Amino acid sequence: LERALKMGGRLDGHLVLGHVDGVGEITGIIFRDKTCFMDINGACIEKYLVEKGSIAIDGVSLTLNRVTKNIFQLALIPITLQRTNLQDKKVGHLVNLEGDIIGKYLYKMAAPFVAGSREKGHSGNLSADFLKKHGF
Repeated sequence: LERALKMGGRLDGHLVLGHVDGVGEITGIIFRDKTCFMDINGACIEKYLVEKGSIAIDGVSLTLNRVTKNIFQLALIPITLQRTNLQDKKVGHLVNLEGDIIGKYLYKMAAPFVAGSREKGHSGNLSADFLKKHGF
């Protein structure tokens, strides 16, 4: 288990703050070799789900192994199961979810430019063409 980051300390690990963004439901658990693959419905935080990105499940900071729409998969190694409460989880259990703070900031900054946005003064026309036109 990792200690929390101290101001001025070396940055290492995932950037989660210990807040709950939503509740997800475990939809599948499969053991293959020594790895536990756990599928979770994370519809409530879908906008923050990025494959190989970070997430906290009941306060445990983990990496998203795979993301398919609002279902994401974790690949849990034996030591993670041994040292956390994730070993007790079953299909149908509810878990607290927290998205990575950098993902939240990026989402907030991009929201005015995304189609369907309600932000005033922006067209909501973010597209591949728009990005190319502006040097991205």
